[in-house]
Amino acid sequence: KVRVAALRALKKLDEDQFRSALQVALFSSHEALRAAALKISSNVSGLNLFEFIQKTLETGSIAEQRGALSAIRSMTDSRVPGLLGSWLDRLAQKKVTAEILLELIESVDGSGVASLETKLAAFRSSLPNEQSAVRHPELMDGGDLAKGRVVFFEKLEVSCVRCHKIGGEGGEAGPDLTGVGSRKDAAYLLESVLYPNRAVAAGFETVVLDLGDDISVGGIIKEDTAEKVVIITPEDGAMEFAPDEIKGRSSGLSAMPESMKDLLTPYEIRDLVAFLSSLKE
Repeated sequence: KVRVAALRALKKLDEDQFRSALQVALFSSHEALRAAALKISSNVSGLNLFEFIQKTLETGSIAEQRGALSAIRSMTDSRVPGLLGSWLDRLAQKKVTAEILLELIESVDGSGVASLETKLAAFRSSLPNEQSAVRHPELMDGGDLAKGRVVFFEKLEVSCVRCHKIGGEGGEAGPDLTGVGSRKDAAYLLESVLYPNRAVAAGFETVVLDLGDDISVGGIIKEDTAEKVVIITPEDGAMEFAPDEIKGRSSGLSAMPESMKDLLTPYEIRDLVAFLSSLKE
């Protein structure tokens, strides 16, 4: 990490030193350093890495292939479209390793190269047109567990930990995810993030309580007896009502918002799925 940070600092400060350091890093014995160097190697003055990147895509590790695809995204070499086109042909033939699908798709998406975007569109149209994980194969494999953990526990925009527990830490408005990787596969977990209303976990269907005077409360029923009704809401936690305070009930949507997928990058979704899949009992 220190070496990678030093490389990035050199890129901003001194082009000659950066070019020399980059060449050393690309041939380092440390895979992580080689991969990181590849990511920041595009369009370096006096250094044409097209052949190196082309070879890396064929023979490099998963991390190095990802670095190569990240670099090629911003390269101006006229041979890049042809190289990416050949990889999209492999994608259509299902000959691309699942762990680099996202990087390949991201390197083409929005590139403005009509031939590449046409091939990518053809691939997407070949996938089932339904709300399921098979529609998003690029998000199911290859995520970073450590980064996924950060998304779950620290990313405020989604606040996963506010509603879900892992190892006793977290909220109660959603299912306890401790050991979820032993109970559910990556496809199920991905669908739960992308399409939370497609299959709501039993016991966690939301209920909207009508309290009268245009006041309602939505959440998960935690306790329902003749004496009291306890509902868990994402915003306020546990709320208790006497049965006679409740004027009516209706079924609601999943407590997890459909907008979840819009608050995360594709990489963060892939990392989150990887983290959840790693939680074994």
